[in-house]
Amino acid sequence: MMGLSFGFWSGFVFPLFLSENGFDSEAIGLILGSQVLLAGVFSYLFARRFEIRKLILISGLLYTVVLVSLGFSSSLVAAILVATYGIVDGLLSIGQEGILSKITSKESYGIDIGLLMMGLHGGRAVSLAMSGLLISMWGFAAPFLISGFIFTFFYAGCYIILKE
Repeated sequence: MMGLSFGFWSGFVFPLFLSENGFDSEAIGLILGSQVLLAGVFSYLFARRFEIRKLILISGLLYTVVLVSLGFSSSLVAAILVATYGIVDGLLSIGQEGILSKITSKESYGIDIGLLMMGLHGGRAVSLAMSGLLISMWGFAAPFLISGFIFTFFYAGCYIILKE
């Protein structure tokens, strides 16, 4: 579910979205660089501060809010939300690593993570391919809304299944 959700905004979607909102290449690079910087800072700051279950719920709710808001934003607000997504991404990475550490065994850690990542990247490939079609038919709101909707199944399911 996570991979399926991620493909609707990853890859070419954020740069194209920002370009359509009037940003040039330099500004797009600066916005996406800020996003990556925020992801790193927030993953460092919040690692080990919350239990994984709560962090997944908080980051999932933030993910949905940011992606849905992006679907209806333009210009400067769009740039701020794309950069702000870095905060969400940093929190999501902590949750993802926490899940991986709980469901893999020490004997086959690499194999288990490889198999799990195949599912994530397979779902991402499918939704990334679909995002171009959705953007051409209905604009950027469609993939952002679908991504936020699909991700709710992931974080709600994880919150229910995980027990600390």
